[in-house]
Amino acid sequence: MERRQFLKGLLIGGVSFVLNSIPGIGKHIFATSLKETKIGIFGPSHCCVPAVYAKEKGFFKKEGINVTLQNYRTMLELMQNFLAGNIFAGQIVGPMVFDAHLGIEPFKSPVKMVVPAVLGIHGSNIMVAKHSNVNQPIDFKNKSIASHSKLSIHYLLSKYFLMKNGVDPDKDAEVKIVSLLEVEEYVDKKEVDAFMMPEPVNAMIESKGKASIVMFN
Repeated sequence: MERRQFLKGLLIGGVSFVLNSIPGIGKHIFATSLKETKIGIFGPSHCCVPAVYAKEKGFFKKEGINVTLQNYRTMLELMQNFLAGNIFAGQIVGPMVFDAHLGIEPFKSPVKMVVPAVLGIHGSNIMVAKHSNVNQPIDFKNKSIASHSKLSIHYLLSKYFLMKNGVDPDKDAEVKIVSLLEVEEYVDKKEVDAFMMPEPVNAMIESKGKASIVMFN
C-alpha cells in the first residue's frame, strides 16, 4: 500500500476543526448565530497556525464573529473540554475524531461530529537521536520511536514506516507515548532513539544538534 493511500484511508488530512455534539446545538449547528464563540487549540503543534493567523489578522471579525482562542497543553485536555461544552470547536487530531464519532475506546459512546476544515497535513518528520546509531530503516530493530498520542497521525505513520521497512512495530521495536513538552528530555536521557512530533518540536531539537531527519512527512 502506498503511503498516500494509507493516509487517505486513515485520516481526513491530519488535524481538523471539529464541530457538533455541544448540548443545544445538534443538527442545526450551521444555522446557529456565532457572534461569540470559543475555539480550542493545541499550542505546541504547528496545526494551530491557521486559527491563530485568522484571529490575529481579524478574519473572524470580518465575518461578524468574536472568537476567543483557548490554548491547551495536551490534546486529551482539549478533547475533554470540547466534549464538556466548554469550547465550541477544536483543533483535534484525525484518529481521535474518528474514535469519538464511532464510540471507540477511550470514548464510551458515539459523539456526532462535523469536520468543516483541515488545519494541517504536513510539517513533521521522523527524527533520529544522535546517540541512536540508526543509519537505515532496518536499524530501528530493538529501538524506540516517540509519538505524542496513540490517537495521532504521527503514531500511525511511525508504525507504518516500521512495517514498510520490515520492522514489526509490536515485536521488533517500540512506539512510545511521550508528550511534546518532554520529548527533548527523553532524548537527552537516551530513553528514546527517535521521535515523530508536530512542528516546531522537531526543528527545535534538530537546531540544538540532538537529532537529525531520517524521513520527511
